[in-house]
Amino acid sequence: MSLLEKTAPPRAPLAGNRGFWLLADQGVVSLGTFATNVLLARSLAPAQYGTYTILLGILYFLNGLHSGLIIYPITLKVATAAPPLRNHLSGTGLCFTLALAAPLAAVAVAAAVLLGQPLLAPWVCAALVAWQLQETLRRTLIAQFRHRDALWGDGLSYLGQALTVWVVCRDAPPALPTIFALMTGTSLAALTVQVLQVAPALAPAAFSRFARDFWDLGRWTLLSGFFSQFNVYSLPWSLAIFHGPTASASFEAVNTLLKPVNPLIHSINGLVLPAAARAASLAGQQGALAVGLRATGQLGGLLLVWFLPLLVRPREALGLFYGGESPYLAHTGELRLWVLFTALYFVAQTLGAAILGAGRSRAHLTAELISTAVSLALGIALVAHFALTGLIAAALCAVAARLIALALVGMRGPKLPR
Repeated sequence: MSLLEKTAPPRAPLAGNRGFWLLADQGVVSLGTFATNVLLARSLAPAQYGTYTILLGILYFLNGLHSGLIIYPITLKVATAAPPLRNHLSGTGLCFTLALAAPLAAVAVAAAVLLGQPLLAPWVCAALVAWQLQETLRRTLIAQFRHRDALWGDGLSYLGQALTVWVVCRDAPPALPTIFALMTGTSLAALTVQVLQVAPALAPAAFSRFARDFWDLGRWTLLSGFFSQFNVYSLPWSLAIFHGPTASASFEAVNTLLKPVNPLIHSINGLVLPAAARAASLAGQQGALAVGLRATGQLGGLLLVWFLPLLVRPREALGLFYGGESPYLAHTGELRLWVLFTALYFVAQTLGAAILGAGRSRAHLTAELISTAVSLALGIALVAHFALTGLIAAALCAVAARLIALALVGMRGPKLPR
């Protein structure tokens, strides 16, 4: 009899009462991110909004590196650890996040200087560090399936950010330092709540052992995260280089209409990975892949509710959120194509999280390298000649290559023990 037959099938990430709080938490993240971007797109001039989106992309890119080296090891270990060890892991994660802050902040400073905004650099760095500290404790809660507890901090962080941006935008378009200061403040408020919930503890004697464990688990996902984030943001950065911040603003206007689902997609590692890790410990890679497939079906149905109106009535959707005179109304075709990209990206993320949950980080890295190679081979030329349309075409080719590679990895994985 196989191990799979001896064990009960693992619960899907959306099972029972847990699923309600999971969706509630992700709904808060989604709504706050979406509202913030719409408010800023309506208030800021396209060039200023483009600068903001480029810097925000830099922060997402750096958060991806932090996720690979810090969040992924914490998620795997907390998902199966006893309570005292969980506290030590969360405290260690905060310390490692602070240690990583200096090199990551240097990248943020360089980006602000290159964009001609050197005075903005301290605010961008503050937002980066506060965001990563809060995300570390947030993922500790999610790894324990404590989505109900995570809801409080996420409400303060994401809905609080949208609310404060709305208050500021009522009088006049906000300055960029103000926007990043608001991001910092709401992240720190959420961090305060999550410190009380998680009760992180320090174990200095175990730091060296934790550091080795984090490096052993996270070095391949660090590389995967680098190439994954590079895939996502290199094309928008190329758009800004060839066509300026205004073109970046057009892309972000299209991308923003997918923001209600993007936070859910970007948090798939936190949702699927812990469940896949537990399933893999019971039933091997097949158990982890089963969790990924169930999550694809469950979450995919929810995403379709948002995708269909954007596909059927793209101009009306753009006008609803940006106004009838918005310069972004011309991008209906690009919006439809970006919905298709987002759907493929969602499937690739879910499958990738299941493979990571099975501990196959090197195989995951291979898929990211293939996708990056396709993006580099096509992206620069397409963006240079076809601007936003070229960006989306290159992104579609890259995500399709990644999805095929991940599917092949899943089919050729190790057999279950007998």
